[in-house]
Amino acid sequence: MAISCVRRRGFTLVELLVVIAIIGVLIALLLPAVQQAREAARRSQCQNNLKQLALALHNYHDTYQSFPPTCVKQANQDGSGSQQATFWSAFILPQIEQGNVYDKIQGMGFGIIWNDGGNNQALLATKLDAYRCPSAPDSFESTQEGVTHNRANYGFVTSGTVGYDSNHGANNHYMDDGADNHARFSGPFLKQNKTTRFADITDGTSNTVGIGERWNHKKTEESKYLNYWYIGIPNSQDRHSAFSGSTGIPLNSPDTGEVGYAGFSSQHPGGVQFAQMDGSVRFVSENTAANILSAIGTRAGSEVLSLQ
Repeated sequence: MAISCVRRRGFTLVELLVVIAIIGVLIALLLPAVQQAREAARRSQCQNNLKQLALALHNYHDTYQSFPPTCVKQANQDGSGSQQATFWSAFILPQIEQGNVYDKIQGMGFGIIWNDGGNNQALLATKLDAYRCPSAPDSFESTQEGVTHNRANYGFVTSGTVGYDSNHGANNHYMDDGADNHARFSGPFLKQNKTTRFADITDGTSNTVGIGERWNHKKTEESKYLNYWYIGIPNSQDRHSAFSGSTGIPLNSPDTGEVGYAGFSSQHPGGVQFAQMDGSVRFVSENTAANILSAIGTRAGSEVLSLQ
C-alpha cells in the first residue's frame, strides 16, 4: 500500500507581515469610528443626566413654589463663626431618587462642618452618577484638609455676565452682601439663601439656561474646591463658583485664573451641554457669540437673542 505525503504550505514571512499590516490599517480606520460612537453614547447619557436634573427642579418647584437656593450658608455648628455652604445639588436629592442620602444629610443638619468626621465624611465621599458626565475622567475624588470629597459635573447658572466686586476684583465667585455683588446675580439662580420662581424668568424658560456642565480641567489653586456636590469651602471663604457659574465667560475657557474658574466647560468636543429652564437640553457650541451666551444666562434681561 502506497503512502502519499501531502506537503502543506504555510505562510511565508512576507505574507505574515502583509496580513499584520492590513489588520493594522483596518484598526486605524475603525478605531476613530468606535471612539466617536462611544463619545456619542456618553454625550447622550450626559444629556439624559441634565434632563433628569431639570425635571427634578420642576418637581422641587411644584413642591416648594420656588427653585432651590444655589446654596445655604450658616455658621459652623462648632461655634467657630466660619461658614459652610450646602449646595443646591443636596436639596434636590429626593427628586432624583436619592432620598436616603438626603435623609442622612437632614439628620445631621445642613451646614455641618465638613471635617466633622463619621457619617458626614462618608457622605462627602459618596459617588452620585446623576451628577457626573460619563465623558469626564474617572478620578473625581479630591482630598482637602484630610477630607475626601466626591465631585459633580454640573453647576447652576447664576449670571450672564462677569462683574466686578469692590473687595475681590473682576470675578464671579464671591457672595458678599455688598450691593455691587447683588447686581451680578442676573441668572435664573441667585446667591446663597436666595430663591427664584418661574415667574421671575421673564425672558422665557425656553430662552434661559439653568444648569451647565463644569469640568475641573485646570488643576489650579482656584479650582481645587470646584463642584463638590454636597458641602465645602472651609474657613469662611465665599467662593461662589465652586458650584455654579456664568455664561458671560467663554465656554471651555483656557483662563486658569478666577474668571476662567467661573465658566462652563466639558470634555465633549466643540461645546458644552446645558439644561434650559423649560426642561429641554441643548448642546451649545464653544464658538457661540459672546452676546448670545450672555443673553441665555439671564432670567430677566429682555434680550431678543436666543440659541437657534
